[in-house]
Amino acid sequence: MSSLHMEETLPPEALGRARDALAGLAGTQGEAGGFRELLELAAPAELPADVAVAGRPVVLRSQASAALALGSEPRAAALWAAAEGLDEAGRAALDVLLRRALDPVEALATWPLEALFTADEAAWLRAARPSQAPATPTRLRWAPGQDMAYAGYACAIVKITRLCNLRCTYCHDWRAETNQIMTFPVQARLFQELIGSGQHGTIEVVWHGGEPTLLGQRAFLRTLALERWFQRPGQQVFNRIQTNATTIDEGWVRFFLRYRMHVGVSLDGPPELHDRTRLHVSGRTTFAEVRRGLRLLREADLLKHVYLVIGGATLAAGAERIIRFLQEEGLTRVGVLPTRPGNGAGRPGVEWVDRATYVRFLLELDRARKARPEPWIHVRELDSAARAARGEVAGHCELLGNCVGAFFSIEPDGSVGHCDKFVGDPDYTIGNVLTQSFDEMRVGPRAQALAAGNRAAQAQQQGCRYFKYCRGWCPHERYVAERHDPGHDPSCCGLSELFQVLEEEEASHAIGPRQ
Repeated sequence: MSSLHMEETLPPEALGRARDALAGLAGTQGEAGGFRELLELAAPAELPADVAVAGRPVVLRSQASAALALGSEPRAAALWAAAEGLDEAGRAALDVLLRRALDPVEALATWPLEALFTADEAAWLRAARPSQAPATPTRLRWAPGQDMAYAGYACAIVKITRLCNLRCTYCHDWRAETNQIMTFPVQARLFQELIGSGQHGTIEVVWHGGEPTLLGQRAFLRTLALERWFQRPGQQVFNRIQTNATTIDEGWVRFFLRYRMHVGVSLDGPPELHDRTRLHVSGRTTFAEVRRGLRLLREADLLKHVYLVIGGATLAAGAERIIRFLQEEGLTRVGVLPTRPGNGAGRPGVEWVDRATYVRFLLELDRARKARPEPWIHVRELDSAARAARGEVAGHCELLGNCVGAFFSIEPDGSVGHCDKFVGDPDYTIGNVLTQSFDEMRVGPRAQALAAGNRAAQAQQQGCRYFKYCRGWCPHERYVAERHDPGHDPSCCGLSELFQVLEEEEASHAIGPRQ
């Protein structure tokens, strides 16, 4: 990132001259030159094309930098020649257009704040004085038999809204009351504290709900611009969004591609299952809409995972039906999420899947995918457990331990909890971004008590031969078992049956493809 905050307001006529220069290159270089595509990318429909601010040159810093950005020395030479025919403002404008085309996220800083924020909001941001202190991207440290060392890393699960267009029969996350959309003051303080923290070199932001896409693309442009405003030199910020896919259309696909947002989709399985539990507010079924959204995301190579929620109906349908469905739909990477009772008082009448049943179903899925290996279905929970059993890093937080202080859930009102799985239990709220920094929350009494409780629970499990693999499993699994499972054994996380099978398969070399 070469220039974090912009300095010079460019006149509209300078932008016009720069566009004419790119158009001229497109005409003389032909389609092979790629300049026509750059010209189109430089003017996204969601932002005004006639306003810009510029700082130090990035693409046009030198002919070598232009060649690096364009990936072609001949194209860079043609561009450099065109730039020499422009005055200083025109060259600055051309650099802005190229940045907008080549790096849309970084180039959000080339629009004046007033293009996305009100005058009062823009004034607040300018007064906030973003830090220019360099950051070092985080390299997570792990060794077999040890918890993950998350120093320098933070994952923020941002509940940008609790509003949702669906009423899944088992869900605890939606709200219908007012004040369920995160306001600018909360968002601004969130990113000021999250990104401004000297402890965070790498940050993952997971946009969650409710259904976040209900807020529209402009709302997300504002959040990305806030991230960009506070981002420090060298700092890494990645964005993911979790959606039910009912709202996904070509416009959202273009948006996700342009701004490099990874996408995960929740669903409940084949239509005969999905349409029983995942319904619109009106009661209308949703599978056809979800399938359309999945197809668009898959065709654009945006779909990273689907998350399959399993309940009683899924268990009754059987693992073979689930694997066959995933293969038929081309959904080859899946996370398997068991329904869980609500935290705190819970919601009466909501069915949930206990740990033992869940583990047995995972093993059934493993057998079913091996019986139908083409295409191979990557099941996150199975594959991460298999890696752990081989002495490799699991790659999934539930088997890595030490999560308190690295994973945060932020509510629309700014309250911060340890992971969104504990929503509804005030004992897991550790602070609020409106009044505290993440550094303060991480060392505060509530977070420290949660971390100490987790270490104490892990100490009870260290006599289990599989503890070196599971690291106590997810603290929320223990939370549910302690409150709802009469047979809960504090000396075992509940995954022993799974790891026993994985060890036996490893010994006999009967496991599936390794990932």
